[in-house]
Amino acid sequence: MGILSGLPDFFGLDIGTTAVRVVQLKGKGSSRTVFRYGKAPLDPSIAGKTDVDSLAKMANTIREVLVQNQVTTRNVVMGLPTNKVYSVVREFDYMPSAEFAKTLKFQIERIVPSHEESKIDWAVLDPEVKEAEKKEVLICSSANEFIQQRLEMLESINLNVLAFEPDSLALVRAMASAQAGQDSLIVDIGYNDCDIIVMHKNQPRLITSVSTGINNAVRGVTNSMHIDNAQAQQLIFQLGLYENPSYPSLRSSIVQAFDMVIIQIRKSIGFFTNRYTDSSLSQITLCGDAAYIPGFAEFIAAQTNMQTIIGDAWQNVVCPQEIHEDLKSLSTNFAVAAGLAERQVI
Repeated sequence: MGILSGLPDFFGLDIGTTAVRVVQLKGKGSSRTVFRYGKAPLDPSIAGKTDVDSLAKMANTIREVLVQNQVTTRNVVMGLPTNKVYSVVREFDYMPSAEFAKTLKFQIERIVPSHEESKIDWAVLDPEVKEAEKKEVLICSSANEFIQQRLEMLESINLNVLAFEPDSLALVRAMASAQAGQDSLIVDIGYNDCDIIVMHKNQPRLITSVSTGINNAVRGVTNSMHIDNAQAQQLIFQLGLYENPSYPSLRSSIVQAFDMVIIQIRKSIGFFTNRYTDSSLSQITLCGDAAYIPGFAEFIAAQTNMQTIIGDAWQNVVCPQEIHEDLKSLSTNFAVAAGLAERQVI
């Protein structure tokens, strides 16, 4: 069982802050088809918790979503939240593979915090690199304790865990363009957090997480307009960032909530510009809850001076005609689950 390595017939499981999402595919290669999919609400107060009661509630929610959506396999690949994974890309001098593996083992001890208490995996991002060039290597680690707790929770409902994979890598797989070598930025904004991923040649080169999400916007609107959370959320997703004379402070409250996200996006763009001087970012792909806020993609584009599109979680798989419209409406929130289910495709 690895964090980065791949495997057979299974479903992808994304345990988010407010929902559990599953995707099962059928078929092989580029003809893989969405076979089962679904989601169930999750109490935000138990997300990320490791006490027995919270894990039991989480397990029950997973069991329910599998039964309700008739998932036909017990094999699962589960996503690891970005804030529970240490991810870094490091550059190494070229050397033959066998020698490199030995060298990296010793280097990891200096690179990864608490390496003795973590599950660690790595992947060479440019396997065809020439001898005269340096290798870029993605190193990922997650605490053994967190992984063990998740493993036991899934085994308690008779699931067979094939692998754990960082959410960020699943996002890259789902959002990567069929156009080889595309350079872009993925911005995934959820309930509490925002993941920002720099892609070069359709591979992750910088992964960062900001503790800002939809919840920050809800609190900002609630405080400025003196309304409750439900009303604030309704206004955010109905009116969004478009000016409305009936709610003059709505736009500014939402914008202020995402200040740190804009700052980190600009830093990520700066990182790419300085590191890959012979390339340029083509676009920003927006996914997660924020993609449903009216005008939010246009706001990101204006703040970064970059084309910003809404991500399509199903772009690399076949969507049956009878469920096409439903899948389209769920697209941006299913990117992690779809990416996990696509592990053998890309």
